[in-house]
Order: sequence, then structure tokens, then C-alpha cells
Amino acid sequence: ARAHGGRHGGVRARRHGGGKADHVRIQREIVALHCTRHPHVCAFVGWCMLTDTICAIVTELCAGDVFSRVEAGPVVERDIHAWMYGVVQAVAHMHQKGLVHCDIKLENLMLCYDGTCKLIDFGLVNQHNAGSSHYYAPEVSSTLCVTPSRDIWSIGICLFVCATKFFPFYEASRRDRRFVHILEARSGDDVPR
Repeated sequence: ARAHGGRHGGVRARRHGGGKADHVRIQREIVALHCTRHPHVCAFVGWCMLTDTICAIVTELCAGDVFSRVEAGPVVERDIHAWMYGVVQAVAHMHQKGLVHCDIKLENLMLCYDGTCKLIDFGLVNQHNAGSSHYYAPEVSSTLCVTPSRDIWSIGICLFVCATKFFPFYEASRRDRRFVHILEARSGDDVPR
């Protein structure tokens, strides 16, 4: 897609119910994109409502997501290090601005054509109990607070999956014995019930 000023961008259409909460979420994402300009955040180009229930958010165009790259075959450690270093820089920048992404996952880490890794999808910024269960931090189920540690945990899960090609647990709940084992191994922390 060609955007203002001749720049090329990727278009992500988001369908929503058209209610006030959906509009608030879209506004939250657009505000977050505006205030998180960073070399490791996909550059925001613009947005428009295509219909009453479909919003198009235009960002810079990337080659694909990290999840697809990891599924495609072995990834060298040097690349994993570069990707995660960039993500940590982007997330630190967000946290300095009082924003917690809340949905860091391999599908929201985009690879540019030059190999740079960039963060996308700010629709769940600062939202409690939101995101993908494979990446949930232990405190998500036990507190209403949204803290930066939540994003750090999710980056760790991303790093683990890039290196091993499998998730350390299926979901962040007591139903998953591997997650319970991780909780019990955390010394000095309370185990959420």
C-alpha cells in the first residue's frame, strides 16, 4: 500500500463490533503508536475507518513475523540476539513513557527486509488480563496491576521459543503442569492460586 509522502506501508485491518469499547481500543492503539516512535517499533503511517466496524492501521512494510521465521527452520543465535536486543530497546522506550505492551509475542515481532526486528500491535496497551496465554506472566492471573515485568516475561518466552522451537508451557494457569513447575521454581515469589 502506498501511503502519504510516497512511503510504502503494510495495512492491518482490524474488525470490531462498532461499540464504544472497540473505538476506545483503536484510539488507544493509535495514541500508543504516535508516542512510541522508535527504531524497533514499526513506524506508524496513518489510519482510516473503512466501514463502521473495520479500521485500517497503516505501518511501515515488513517482510514477515518472527513466528513464521522460526517455524521455517533453524535460526542462528546471532539473529536471535539481534532481534531480542531490538525488542528490549523498544519495550524499554515504551516503559519510559508509561506504556506496557501486554501482547508481546512472536507474531507481533516483525522482521524488516534488512533483518531488523520491530514491535507491532499496540491494541492491548496497559490492559489487564489481555494478550496470548502462551506468553502470560504469572502475575497476570493474580493481580489487576499492569506492570512492565509482564512485558519482560513475554520477551523471555519469545527468546525461549526462538532458541528451542517450542513453548515452555501451554498456558499460564494451574491447569498446565509445566507452568506450575515454573511457578514453584521461582524462589521467594508467591505462587498465584
